[in-house]
Amino acid sequence: MKKKSTSRFNTELFRNIDFGIFSADYSKLLLLIELNDGTHNNYHRKKRDIKVHDICSKAGIKLITFYTKYSNEKEYVKSRIVKELNISHNND
Repeated sequence: MKKKSTSRFNTELFRNIDFGIFSADYSKLLLLIELNDGTHNNYHRKKRDIKVHDICSKAGIKLITFYTKYSNEKEYVKSRIVKELNISHNND
C-alpha cells in the first residue's frame, strides 16, 4: 500500500508507533503511545526512539512510553493516559 500523505514526518513515523488515541470523531490525534521491550536497548533502536520523540515534540504531538519490563497494570496505564490528556478519570 502506497502512502498518500505528504506530511513532513510521514516516512519516519509510518508503521512505527504502537498506539494512537484520537478524538471521538477521529479528526484529531490526541496522544501516541510507544511500547518498549528489551530491543529498545539496542543502539539503533535508541537512535530511532530519540528521533521519534524529537519528531513528535516538533509536531506538537504528545507521546508517552510504557516499558514491557514493568507490569503496566490497567489503572496505571489509564492514569498515565488521563494525566497526559488532562481529562477527568472515571473508574470504569
